[in-house]
Amino acid sequence: MGLLETHMDSNNQGFLKSIISCLSVLLRAQDYDCWSYSSTLRYVDAITSFTIHSKPKIRKAAQHAIIAIIHGSCFMLPKKDPENPDEEAVIPPKVKFHPIGGRVVKFCLNLFKSETLANSQTTVLHALELLKDTI
Repeated sequence: MGLLETHMDSNNQGFLKSIISCLSVLLRAQDYDCWSYSSTLRYVDAITSFTIHSKPKIRKAAQHAIIAIIHGSCFMLPKKDPENPDEEAVIPPKVKFHPIGGRVVKFCLNLFKSETLANSQTTVLHALELLKDTI
């Protein structure tokens, strides 16, 4: 988090994209129970705040990270059947919805307030893109 905060306004987009990507990989590997911790949610909130960044490469990296977390977390993916390891039989995931889905939607809905709509239509378009990919 310290690196993310330190380089938030730097011109080194590659470094910031790498930090976001590393956080995404780390968060995708978390068990379902870890998503109730405030520290885990703080990391997600940090990445989510970059989804409306003014620099397109950083914004795209953050949006990709959030989508990868929601759709690609270890507990969201189907698993191979341990009884038939040679076959392509899979066990569907027990969890149907990621715990941060609602959090991302709330973030986007906060951007649809009248003061944001009047000042920055571009931000609203970025939020709509994130919503589309989340759903």
